[in-house]
Amino acid sequence: MENVLVYRDVQKATSFYAASVYQSVPISSQYTPMYQLDFMCGLLAKGLVANGTDPFRGNQAMLGEVVAWRDLIWAVNTAMTFDTEPGLVVSSAQY
Repeated sequence: MENVLVYRDVQKATSFYAASVYQSVPISSQYTPMYQLDFMCGLLAKGLVANGTDPFRGNQAMLGEVVAWRDLIWAVNTAMTFDTEPGLVVSSAQY
């Protein structure tokens, strides 16, 4: 029972998220897939070199696709974190 933040107060429960430091939870939850994709890219590249199939075009295309997804996730997180406008949760659309 010591871990309860709001108990039987509807107004506090509905306004808790907006007034708390937990607003960055959606952004911070992106770090796990980012680092998993980094690990997957490295593991896939090392695996292709280890079994000698890295010069094949299909394997290069597969590795390129994984690297593209990794770069996309990193770019979205960077834009959401560093290119924001004051008072907005979404990133800036001025490109």
